[in-house]
Amino acid sequence: MIFLNTNILSVILNCEPASILKNIFAEKYTEKLESLKDLQNVKDQIAVVKEVCKELKSNEGEITNILQKLVQIYITFPAKHQVKRVLISAFQSLPAQSSDFVVTELSRQLECIHTECLVSMDLRTYIDTVAGLMDNFPLGQKCIDNQCLEILQNVSSILSKFLAENSSTQSSVRQNELMHSCLACIQAGNKILQKSHSTLSCKESEEISSVTTSLIKHNIDILHIGNVTQNKTKVKIVLKFPRSSVIKVVEYIFQGTNKAGADKSDFQTLAKGDNLSCQLSLLYGIMSIMELSELVEVHDGKCLLLDYIFPSLTKISEKGYPNSISKLLTVKCYNMWTSKTCSCLKSEVVSDKQRSLLCGGGQIIEAIMSCVWTVWEDTTDVGTSTGIYKVIRIIAREIFENILKIHTMASSSDISTDIFLQNLTKKLIFHVSWSSKGKYGMLSNLVQIIGTDLVLQQTSDLSTMILSQMSEHALACHVSTFEY
Repeated sequence: MIFLNTNILSVILNCEPASILKNIFAEKYTEKLESLKDLQNVKDQIAVVKEVCKELKSNEGEITNILQKLVQIYITFPAKHQVKRVLISAFQSLPAQSSDFVVTELSRQLECIHTECLVSMDLRTYIDTVAGLMDNFPLGQKCIDNQCLEILQNVSSILSKFLAENSSTQSSVRQNELMHSCLACIQAGNKILQKSHSTLSCKESEEISSVTTSLIKHNIDILHIGNVTQNKTKVKIVLKFPRSSVIKVVEYIFQGTNKAGADKSDFQTLAKGDNLSCQLSLLYGIMSIMELSELVEVHDGKCLLLDYIFPSLTKISEKGYPNSISKLLTVKCYNMWTSKTCSCLKSEVVSDKQRSLLCGGGQIIEAIMSCVWTVWEDTTDVGTSTGIYKVIRIIAREIFENILKIHTMASSSDISTDIFLQNLTKKLIFHVSWSSKGKYGMLSNLVQIIGTDLVLQQTSDLSTMILSQMSEHALACHVSTFEY
């Protein structure tokens, strides 16, 4: 005869058979998931998770305990771990009620991680967790959307702590680690601003303005840290701020206007002349992250790309280049500007008035060409910066190629009779020295745009002129780039 414990018997008698099965199911797979941490092999871990997730689909019982455990596993496993991808797929296939529970549980556990990280000072874990939730994980993105302002404020606060810890007393290894953490914060903040834009726009404008200003200030602080631009750890301004904020920054720093907001905007330090690298990095970052339509969108008769960024860039270049690094940053900015302008023209988001300003012979193209003529053959500091000037020469050629594309798209004129292209060809052939290394790459670009016949029309001796330069050892490799 089998004797049952009276307590167990009481439970059985008062439970529905389905309820007993639910409890058995939950207990069985909770134990399986608990054993996951003891498995060293990733394949074994994935097998367990897949088994549990498969049973979730076929079991209609009480699965909240199992889901809670699976969310915990997702949160605690390292970024990019294969188990995480399996869980994301499983979560996305759940019915609506279970999906809502996953989102709620993700939010709860994310808050717990933030609290724990503040105590342990392992702040990077929170940032990585936030970034992971937005990495091709719709339910994770929904979790972020539900508390996007609070999370953005947390990211800004953590970024501030990383910056406060950085100092010259820290080892170079620790400084580099801190800069990588700062970059992770910037990227996480950028993703929130981009992906939760519509949700954030519904929040109180003062709260959004406060956290945005805070993030701008932290980014400026990063640009002031010397090792950011001197070492391999590069941090760019890549946060997608509201367009009005971007214009305010550009106006204040580069054009000396909008001083009324100086105290609030906290941009005075960056506006000083000795922060050329910071200013160029800011311009580059703004262009790299803004949407094409935002760059050319007209407000009060002006657009960001043509009326704010370009004048600011030319103002910097007209002052000259104190060192090779500032020259390199300047040509990179011009390259970014011309590349973005090409993209705007291809996408047909520019107006007819803007298009007319981008034709060859106009002030904008002439100003860029002036920069190209200035930097492409500079040989100062040879011996210490030879590699940098080689890069500058390559970028100058890319800018030149972009100018040709901008003109041809903006003018829509017949290439065979285009005055600007004809004059440019004559200038390169007759007025630029054959000893100039940058000449040949640009001639090659011209040939690709207007064709061999039109170039040869300028002089029938062009072939002889070019071949005669092959005997010059220092020029031979550059001459060979000109093929027609």
